[in-house]
Amino acid sequence: MPTLPFITATVIGIVPALVGLYYILRGFVGGFEDQKLFIVLTAGLFLGMLSFTFHVFIDNVIFAPSAIGWLVYAVGFSFLDNIMMFVVVNHKWVRKTPGVPFYGISLGAGFAATSTMALVFRLLYAFPDFDLLSVGLLAMVSVAGVGAVMLRSSTGALIGLGSARKEPWPWFGRAIIAQVPFGTLFMLLYYAGNYFDVLFSIPILAVLVAYCWWLLDIVRRRMLPQTLPGELKRRIRRRTRDQVRGRYARPPKI
Repeated sequence: MPTLPFITATVIGIVPALVGLYYILRGFVGGFEDQKLFIVLTAGLFLGMLSFTFHVFIDNVIFAPSAIGWLVYAVGFSFLDNIMMFVVVNHKWVRKTPGVPFYGISLGAGFAATSTMALVFRLLYAFPDFDLLSVGLLAMVSVAGVGAVMLRSSTGALIGLGSARKEPWPWFGRAIIAQVPFGTLFMLLYYAGNYFDVLFSIPILAVLVAYCWWLLDIVRRRMLPQTLPGELKRRIRRRTRDQVRGRYARPPKI
């Protein structure tokens, strides 16, 4: 029977990923196959758990306050996480379809879901009593998990864009570079909570989420529409234009 920590971790990990996936893809219906999107999402769930397992094995190296720790976490894991997604997105079953970037988004959302879920589950077992500290840490991890959904979806989209444009390696490099600031901020978040005061974590967490949102906004608004078929692209542009006009339209005179 599922325990309370497991249920809590599942909700914190899975729900933001599904909500984020819906938000990102809601304007691009028709650019991907629903069944394939779900299968790739499932693959992302598996990869996220696999990545977290690697994290656990070398925790002492990762979180040592040194340049080696930064290289391992911010750079090394950026390469490892993205190379796993790269293999899936560039598989012939995925890359031969026009909606490759959207499948990359789904893969990234699943990846973020289980990695966040595993981190929350581990945190709840390390701090079984729901005191002020554990609740604060849980809230921080939950917010960082939302940022992870935005980040992984963005890097998955970048890898997918490279596959769609038949330029996989340059775009894979961009995905790695995009993840390095996230890894750096996450390490600073850990240091602030363990070596200083938890209050120092709040501005770091705000910068982390802001960065992930900025990256996702660029990918969603500027890059994804370029991969759509002509008619679908025109339809989305018309819809966006109508929404903007409706938002700024003057109210009728009474």
